[in-house]
Amino acid sequence: MGARGRHARRPSSFSVGVGLLVSSLYLVPALVSFWHVLPHLATSEPEYGAGDLAKYNWCVAWVPYALAHGHNPFITHAANVPFGVNLMDDTSVLGLGLVMSPITVLFGPYASVNLLLILAYPLSASAGYLLARRYIEWRPGAFAAGLLYGYSPYMVAQGFGHLNLSFVPIPPLVFLLLDDLFVRQRRNPVGRGVLLGVLMAAQFLISTEIFATTVLFSVIAVAVLAVWRRHEIAARLPHAARGIGAGTAVAVVLLAWPAYEAVLGAYHIHGVIAGFRIYDSALLGPLLPTSLMRFGTPHLRALGDKIGGNVSENGSYLGPFLVLTVIVAPFVVKKRAVRVAAVMAVIAFVLTLGVRLHIGLARFATTTRNFVLPGALLYKIPLFNDSFPVRYTLYVALFAALVLGLALEALRRERGRLWMPALLAAAVFVPLTPTWPVAVGTVGTPAFFSTPAVDALSPGEVTLVYPPATPVNSVAMNWQAEADFRFYMPGGYFVVPQQPSGSQFFEPTETILTLQALEQSQPVARTPQLRAALTSQLHSWEVTAVVVQPVGADPVGFFTWLVGRPPDAQVGSMIEWYHIDWTASS
Repeated sequence: MGARGRHARRPSSFSVGVGLLVSSLYLVPALVSFWHVLPHLATSEPEYGAGDLAKYNWCVAWVPYALAHGHNPFITHAANVPFGVNLMDDTSVLGLGLVMSPITVLFGPYASVNLLLILAYPLSASAGYLLARRYIEWRPGAFAAGLLYGYSPYMVAQGFGHLNLSFVPIPPLVFLLLDDLFVRQRRNPVGRGVLLGVLMAAQFLISTEIFATTVLFSVIAVAVLAVWRRHEIAARLPHAARGIGAGTAVAVVLLAWPAYEAVLGAYHIHGVIAGFRIYDSALLGPLLPTSLMRFGTPHLRALGDKIGGNVSENGSYLGPFLVLTVIVAPFVVKKRAVRVAAVMAVIAFVLTLGVRLHIGLARFATTTRNFVLPGALLYKIPLFNDSFPVRYTLYVALFAALVLGLALEALRRERGRLWMPALLAAAVFVPLTPTWPVAVGTVGTPAFFSTPAVDALSPGEVTLVYPPATPVNSVAMNWQAEADFRFYMPGGYFVVPQQPSGSQFFEPTETILTLQALEQSQPVARTPQLRAALTSQLHSWEVTAVVVQPVGADPVGFFTWLVGRPPDAQVGSMIEWYHIDWTASS
């Protein structure tokens, strides 16, 4: 027993050791990209930070604050006063905020978000490796597959600030469990199903969009397998049904509250989020690098940058050798997994094209074809019509990575020479080299918000912060998060309802629009009518303090005119008015 037991444990210990080594290797490129952030995790962020990253800083800080103060974590009144925000209808990464709560409390939200941005790559790559190992015996081939998934152009693009879309270790694990339930069927289906339900609930709390698209491609994958193995359906269905039933039950229990808030909760969105017909890929997208790729001609990069709505959305690029591998491998590699993965990659790519075909040589020009694509069906289905088609390139990358890994293994096995798979891997990965490291800037929170000076505001006092948080400049959300939500504020860069249906990214109230014009140095006529309208609105919002950063067209003079008296104090760069009675100042 002793000798055999020790021998039996070696493979498991060896696998764990190899897994840790693989994950460590996957971490290296992310550290190269963020190496100059590491010494300043709590004070610096990538320079795309005053937009989406400010929202993630805010949401990551909100979770421990809400839990500590007994607030509903899915609905907030701390921002967008007086309307509030339904965070389940937004890109709120609340699940990640929960996991990172200890880091956030100890070191602040910037540290948590920076760590998540860095770890998204190796964790996603490691999950891709685990899935690849299910089908690929040769570890270097599986390693290449995980590397391609974790550092694909999709990840490089979405890692440009879209934390909810770049933190994607869960989809490969979901497909791994589906393989257990529908194909392997060697383990307890209820246990596998419970794990599947937990993973899907976690994904819902990280990104409802990735949750929806993972469900979509899971259904497609099962359908493809059913066609391929149609004679085995009757025998395999009971085992799979027990697992799916258990997983569904677990997910329903775990998601009952957040799903209710998303669909029926306060401030929930009626209709769809705009973007399905804008954020799509193009037929030549896999061959057109963007400016985020290190290699490519200026002309090709200019074309690539026009695909997908903007450069941070377009993850379509695969490079010529990976495209060729996906096309050729199913015909030369005699393995069912290659064919299934290639078919899934092609299906995913077709869905990235959206509703109507774009060639990719020009955007919104005569290259738009007039026939309808399969994506038109998704456009009509609730939840899926909130997903941007170009983001399905996540699944193109995942399944193309499996094809690559299997092709590398086949080359190694049939030719017996390492240089051939090494040459193919180099040909695939070199064109996909990103233009890293990323640019980084100091966050620079004003001292008023990061020192006890903010205690001059009463807890929860509604405070007008200038410049107000909007999609153009959401830096005030960083300040509120740094102040641990000492004050509540109008404004905010969130997905909020639009009347009578649909969504918008901030409430365009007269106050916010006026202050936005002031920030942009546009002329704002100081008329009695404007002052009456603004003071009436601020009074109805119960605003009793104003904190101003002196940027734009004389904001100190503007607020002195609006409040009716000079400021009460100045801390660093911020100027404050306290105890404001708008009815007395009118």
